[in-house]
Amino acid sequence: MKHVSAKASHYDYAADKYDAINEKFIEVQNVIIKEILKKYKLESVLDLSCGTGSQVIYLAKNGFKVVGSDLNRKMLAVAKKKATSAKIDCRLLLGDMRTSRLGSFDSVITIYNAIGHLTKSDFKIALRNISNNLRPGGIYVFDIFNLTYMLDGENITTLTIDKMARENNHTIRKIQFSTIDHNGILASHTTSIVAKANTRRAKEAKGSQTLQIYSALELKQLLEQCGFQLVAKRSMDGTPFNDKKTKHILLIAKNMK
Repeated sequence: MKHVSAKASHYDYAADKYDAINEKFIEVQNVIIKEILKKYKLESVLDLSCGTGSQVIYLAKNGFKVVGSDLNRKMLAVAKKKATSAKIDCRLLLGDMRTSRLGSFDSVITIYNAIGHLTKSDFKIALRNISNNLRPGGIYVFDIFNLTYMLDGENITTLTIDKMARENNHTIRKIQFSTIDHNGILASHTTSIVAKANTRRAKEAKGSQTLQIYSALELKQLLEQCGFQLVAKRSMDGTPFNDKKTKHILLIAKNMK
């Protein structure tokens, strides 16, 4: 499949069930991100792909000064509702990581493969914009699937999903398989089935999406081209990085401008 940068409507179909499907993974991510921000003594955070607000709300509850922005109106609406319910006072704005200029922050985050929704050329544009939203020496934290790992043997099958979640009076089932090519284009094909409790009726939706993923070396080179220095990389589950064993890379980069 050809990869193009995602449109603003890309996650419209998933906004109302995103948290239910990804809840456990999000909890692990949030703790790791908090530890990184504390390690580097970062106080203000701009989340340029805040989605349903999971990182924004968690970090705000833990004492960080947080602003969230996302391209998708429906995901942002979920984030605002959650922030109100949690009595979190933070700005949540409609915006694009390639163009939004929202201030000068200690750190910027774009989590859960957010950069993968961009083409390589658009990711470079986003990196330069991220630099403009960071103070000199500020830190950019982001993640992406590791291309080196995904191309090795049958590792792509680790992305196969068949899981269920319950939300209110609905059962949500997500079934997904993926393919990968040597250009780093990862294509995922998903079937979602939503069934209301105490009924045999269910709604089924099918969809496909692509992500641009990278090797660790490619990311280091791209960061350097756009004014960043790679400070550290690790696995998204908190374990040490290994080029052939790490499925999901978490990177920490310093703004050198």
